[in-house]
Amino acid sequence: MFTNTVTRSCAILATFTLLCKGTVFSQLQNEGVLGASFYGETMDSTGSIRNQVGPNADFAVPVDLSVNAELLTLSPGTSTKLVAAIQLDDNTLTQLSGNDVQWQSVSNEITIVGDQLTVGELSEKKRVSVSGTSHGFTDQFFIILNSPDPVGGQVPGSTSGVLSALENSTDLQQEGWKNSNWFGNYYDAGNDWIHHLDHGWLFTSSNSADSIWLWSSSNEWLWTGPGVYPHLFRNKDSSWLYFIRAALPRKIFYNHTSKTLEK
Repeated sequence: MFTNTVTRSCAILATFTLLCKGTVFSQLQNEGVLGASFYGETMDSTGSIRNQVGPNADFAVPVDLSVNAELLTLSPGTSTKLVAAIQLDDNTLTQLSGNDVQWQSVSNEITIVGDQLTVGELSEKKRVSVSGTSHGFTDQFFIILNSPDPVGGQVPGSTSGVLSALENSTDLQQEGWKNSNWFGNYYDAGNDWIHHLDHGWLFTSSNSADSIWLWSSSNEWLWTGPGVYPHLFRNKDSSWLYFIRAALPRKIFYNHTSKTLEK
């Protein structure tokens, strides 16, 4: 009697063990990485019962911050909205509220309240930096402040005049686009601003058909002209630059003064 009972109990236990082994433990998938939360999935042999555990969102980690402004060229009394985004390690961007970022600038010509930047009084054209900090990351960008006089003060070695080194440019098929036989293709935006196909936005000032002053956000005042270009004289450090067109679409200059390449 006792022997039969033990035998039946062992048989039931063995059957239950085999049943568990064939169902509950039939498929088990676990994944994890050091320093992150566990996540995985279990299922029965039929696949009808599935159990998923672990917050996958824990694996999207902030890796960088990107800040900018909706307008990058402003005049006195105008404003722009500041924008920011966090880059995650899965190469996606999450837009942040501008109020979630700590904005700073050393310029006295601008004020920042929340996510709004406003330009105050301005005596000359200049470029200023704005930085934003959030989630332990900091990024920086630049804006151009236009003075009431778009020339931004006296152009070195130049006075106002009616002649221009670009006045003989011809119109292209696309509206607003022109071609200079010595400077190439550019878009005439008016008010002495052009968008050059190779150099981007430039402010122009010329009182001679033989030379022109160009202002860019990266090099500031440059002097060149027919017979001189692609050589350019940079006023801020008295350096002669040579624009290497063969390097396009990368914009590279050779600095004759320092004998180095500038990008």
